[in-house]
Amino acid sequence: MKKILIADKDESLKDAFRVVFPSDEYEIIFTSNGREVEKIIEEYRPEIYIINTRLEKKDGIDLYKDLKEKNMLQNVRLFFMKDEGAESDFSNYQIEGVIEKPINFFRVHQMIDKEDLLPELKITKKAEENIVQAPRSYSPTPKENVTVLENELKKILYDSIENMKMSIVDKMTPVISQYIEEYTKKILNDAAEKVIRNEMDKLLNLLRESRR
Repeated sequence: MKKILIADKDESLKDAFRVVFPSDEYEIIFTSNGREVEKIIEEYRPEIYIINTRLEKKDGIDLYKDLKEKNMLQNVRLFFMKDEGAESDFSNYQIEGVIEKPINFFRVHQMIDKEDLLPELKITKKAEENIVQAPRSYSPTPKENVTVLENELKKILYDSIENMKMSIVDKMTPVISQYIEEYTKKILNDAAEKVIRNEMDKLLNLLRESRR
């Protein structure tokens, strides 16, 4: 079971993330206090951090710098949470992504779940360095050629799966939204009709009694 640490001022996000990420696969650990983050990390050892850049007690940016200085960002996946109107330039930070508010939970699930789906398809940084930094005069062995080819094919396959997922979500979202809208209208129409019928029956009863 993977642990997700969420540090944000909005406590309603705790329940929202628990709905999106099933409890049999993920444990959601929530705090609104930036000063509690390090303590939570030491106690629970979460694999995924989602930290708002604006936190109570301790700013999310300062928290990131402290965690990095203490080597507490190794072997973890870190995402910044960004409030509307907050700073948006995170090019100098070693993070995996930015989650913007209002939150698109479809997109967040894809960002978080992508490595859990096909972890073996990710090209390691070491493999990338070997590909990029190989001297021009260097002739790779047949075994190394196969490894490079395998990594490239895995990357293509992974990208193709991501594109398919995005396409499916984009096509399904309006259909589901339309169904929910039509279902809501039906419920409201039925409720309105019931109220009108009840009021009409009351009116008819009053008319009958007035004639007696």
